[in-house]
Amino acid sequence: MSLVRTIARRSLLTRPLRTALAMTGIAAGIAIVVGIFALDHNTVVGLASGGDEWRADIEVSPSVKVLDPRADLAEIPGVADVSAFFQSEAELGAVGVPDDDARPRVRLFALEAAAATRIGAYRVARGRGIDPSALEGEVLVGAGLAEKAKLEPGDRIVLARPRRAARKLCIEGKIQEVSNETPLPPRERVFSVAGILAREKLGRRANAEVLIVDYAVGRELFEGVRVGETFLVERDPTVDVERLESSLGASYSYEINRNVIVGEAADERAFRNGVRFAGLLAMILGLYVVFHTLSIALVERVREIATLDALGASRRQIAGIFLAEALVLAGGGTLLGLGGGLALARLLLLARITTLGVGHTIAHFVIPWGAVLPLAAVGGLVALLGSVYPVLRLGRLRTAAVLRGDDALVAEDGSMKGFRRFAALLIGVAVPALYLALAPAIGELDVTLAISLFAGGGVLALLVGLPLLAPEALAVFGTALTRPFARLFPFSGLLARRAVEERPGRLAVSVVGLAIVSAAFVALHGMTRSLAGEVRQWGDESLVDKLFITRMNAQKWPEISAALTALPEVAGVEHGSMRTYAPFLVQGVDVERLAPGGLLADPELRRRFREERGLVLSRRIAADLGYAVGSEVQIRTGRGVVESFPVIAVSDALGYIPHPDERLYGLIDSEVMRREFCVSPASVSRIGVQLAPGVDPDAALAAVRTAMREFTPRAKEWRFETGVFVRDYILFDIDRDFVVFDIILGLSALLAGIGLMNGHFLAALERTKELGILRALGASGGQIVGMVVLEAIVTGLIGGALGALLGAAMTPLVIEALRLLSGLDLPQTGVGGVVLVVVGGAVLLSIVAVLFPALRMTRIDSTRAVRE
Repeated sequence: MSLVRTIARRSLLTRPLRTALAMTGIAAGIAIVVGIFALDHNTVVGLASGGDEWRADIEVSPSVKVLDPRADLAEIPGVADVSAFFQSEAELGAVGVPDDDARPRVRLFALEAAAATRIGAYRVARGRGIDPSALEGEVLVGAGLAEKAKLEPGDRIVLARPRRAARKLCIEGKIQEVSNETPLPPRERVFSVAGILAREKLGRRANAEVLIVDYAVGRELFEGVRVGETFLVERDPTVDVERLESSLGASYSYEINRNVIVGEAADERAFRNGVRFAGLLAMILGLYVVFHTLSIALVERVREIATLDALGASRRQIAGIFLAEALVLAGGGTLLGLGGGLALARLLLLARITTLGVGHTIAHFVIPWGAVLPLAAVGGLVALLGSVYPVLRLGRLRTAAVLRGDDALVAEDGSMKGFRRFAALLIGVAVPALYLALAPAIGELDVTLAISLFAGGGVLALLVGLPLLAPEALAVFGTALTRPFARLFPFSGLLARRAVEERPGRLAVSVVGLAIVSAAFVALHGMTRSLAGEVRQWGDESLVDKLFITRMNAQKWPEISAALTALPEVAGVEHGSMRTYAPFLVQGVDVERLAPGGLLADPELRRRFREERGLVLSRRIAADLGYAVGSEVQIRTGRGVVESFPVIAVSDALGYIPHPDERLYGLIDSEVMRREFCVSPASVSRIGVQLAPGVDPDAALAAVRTAMREFTPRAKEWRFETGVFVRDYILFDIDRDFVVFDIILGLSALLAGIGLMNGHFLAALERTKELGILRALGASGGQIVGMVVLEAIVTGLIGGALGALLGAAMTPLVIEALRLLSGLDLPQTGVGGVVLVVVGGAVLLSIVAVLFPALRMTRIDSTRAVRE
């Protein structure tokens, strides 16, 4: 073992640059993946932590057409569990104490005991849970109430429904208190305290002074009292939330707890999946750099292996040397990558960069060990497997031939092809498969999406594999590209052409690294162009002919709307403050103030909008939830009843008001909004101003601002914006949010540069004798540098062009996958002129990466090189 340790340590320490570059490649690839998953975990956890009170994933109310809501809900895809639920007040008394008016009232929750435990509605701190089959009713008591009433598990109490059960409902546009028509007789029941609740979830409501009973017992206690029929639903996270909403929307009004679906909306899933796959790309590139290092280093070490063999070292000892070095490189790189990835995630969060865009503040940093440790281990394991081929190579080594110098080039032809095949299979197939197993795509993977993803993965595998398996094909292009340079720089060009012809494998591995980054850059740019194209299409319908006024501090709607429509630049105004959420954003529209000739100009459509409570849905909400003209949307009105509202149109022409940005909404007549939801149109804080045809938005903005400041001095505090400005800001926001991709691609480009630098350093070691002879024959340092730079230019041109072509081919697949994930109607806009930028960037990166190795080559001692 001392021989193995000694030689392995000597190899690592006497070649510090090769050791550092290999370890850096491993660490960087792992760091990016670890950083992405730590960043994503903290993004979701941080943004989901708003609100202290526990809420179910979804709270649903059935329409009258549902005969058995519980059974029906259980059959809906995406519903994991269901509990019937209601809450009310109850009077608390002691057993044996006569009824009196001094009984305190407490908050009571009634849930199905078994289901409530499964969905995590509460936790019992002392005692046990409720037994629904118990002969005497059982109750769970909040910790605050238990302390106040001195209750312990096993105690018995009396619960009674309140003597007066009045409710406040919206009736014909007014909030009214509604009592039961006939007084209900008192009803009370003795309960046994089964347990004391922990101060969390439902147990912390009302200062922990709560009671929980089984649903059936609660309904018996409140017989004759209208308590509402509500169900708490735990969702199945493997089913897309839009699919679940679409299924619920046919028969239920529902309210989703937005904290539990952070990052799972269609557009958010698309963004997070994109970041994850960018991390996979970086991991592949980092491991590729390692294999690049090992493959070329093997050529250099053939003579060393043969010498050890001739001196009597066993094949097992020689194999141990390689394995020991690989363990140090892989282990050190993995640890550095793990620490570096966590540091990267923390720095990005401090810069307010998340996997859901820029600008979110995440207060706490949590390390998701369960995700990052397996990913780091996979990276380290794959890097460790890089030692397999050199060990297998030992069995076929002809020691005498190598020492004579006859076998030195074997590694460059047939034997290296086996290593390349192994590397291509491992990096192009095994790593993506392991990655997806550990970090599956967020959301459902339907057939079309799966085809798009696997097609993109196939392109990536080909990009990694084919150049490695058929490097001679690239050498043909490389040789052709060196000819023009040979005319301008005869000596350097001749040397560069010989290097390309004689070492096609080294050219191939360098080209692949650049091509991977180039393809990713082109595909990402194509995706952002498509997103921008979708925003422009949407903006043409909903933004460009409007102005927006916000921060208006509750102005009187009749007066402000009359003042605005009196301006010649203004055709109509939209009320932006009549809002309710049931189950999505619903806004009221004052039809009389809209521009003539618009969406609701059709008399029949206008009649249905006002008389039939018709809904106009935005294109985005209709696409996400599967609504179309003729669909029925179930909405819980202010009377507490779930009623159907027909969809009469799908359009983005009306209703969008920025701040906050919300493209998923429906529109309803303002009078219907007042009558059914008691939302008054009397005051307004945000307005959409429809411009007259042909009016310049900037000129109209100036006129409206002037008129409003004359209308009220407080208009100086209002925000005035053109629709064009809003559209351009959204486009700017897309570019800003995608900065996380730019960071990942920048780090990936750094990895590609490390690979190029590493390859040329090892090439310098491999060609020491040749370079020494050239220097002895009078070749200048500039000519040597010129040779290396010309090789770099050829590598950059081929790698950039290959990556650009494959990126352009992948872009339609990427856009189709994004369309399926996000629900956006994304146009195929192509990649534009980014191809030229990518090729130029690849050439520049290649040149920068080889400058230092090139300068090292000029310092070779020609006498020593020739002698050795």
